Amino acid sequence: MRLIVRRNDLEKHAGLISRFEKSGWEIVVR
Repeated sequence: MRLIVRRNDLEKHAGLISRFEKSGWEIVVR
């Protein structure tokens, strides 16, 4: 699974995104 985030969303939702990463998601920053 892949989660696509914008760079400014990455800063706003850092905690949430790291949880996605821990559950095996691939994080793609655009």
